[in-house]
Amino acid sequence: MTRKIIAACIGPGILILCILAVVLIPGCSSTSTKSPPPLVTSTTPATTLPATVPPLTTGGTCRQGLTWCNGHCSDLSVDIGDCGACSNSCPSGQSCVSGQCCTKGQALCNGFCSDLTVDVKNCGHCGNVCPNGFICRDAKCLNMNIVCPSGQTECFDERCYDLTSDNMNCGSCGNVCPAYSGCTKSVCVAMEGYEDTFPNIIIHMPV
Repeated sequence: MTRKIIAACIGPGILILCILAVVLIPGCSSTSTKSPPPLVTSTTPATTLPATVPPLTTGGTCRQGLTWCNGHCSDLSVDIGDCGACSNSCPSGQSCVSGQCCTKGQALCNGFCSDLTVDVKNCGHCGNVCPNGFICRDAKCLNMNIVCPSGQTECFDERCYDLTSDNMNCGSCGNVCPAYSGCTKSVCVAMEGYEDTFPNIIIHMPV
């Protein structure tokens, strides 16, 4: 292309214009071979959010009131597998009460397991001592100086009742039969038909 332009321009008078054409035309007609700039990609690693509660390791930190025991946090006051100390397991049928193994249902009173329903020294709650001549029955102190007739039982009000037929103490002291029922052979039995005939009568008064 450049040679053809030079040959056409040989001659006086237009030499200068031909030189300019040789310089400018190649720059205008050439196709750019430059590659487009590479795409910029981020090399920043993804952010990993920390766990809400970091995993515990040996000797890890437990919340207040718990103790680290063999890879886990334990409440030594109630944990039957770590009762009072790590790895101190309560026997079958017992529970951990204030760090001591006791029979289920018992309470810990002054370092000893106690059945509060019958213990005269801890009747109903720790430290409640029944007076002399009293026993602890169903967590209440009862005066045993009262002699009940044969077939009757002294209840919480220190009165005698026939538990086989008393609607207020049916089968045991304090067991009240529901409405429209009566105590028969120590069991509350529904009295069929009464709820329709006398809807406002509640049949659970003592006999």
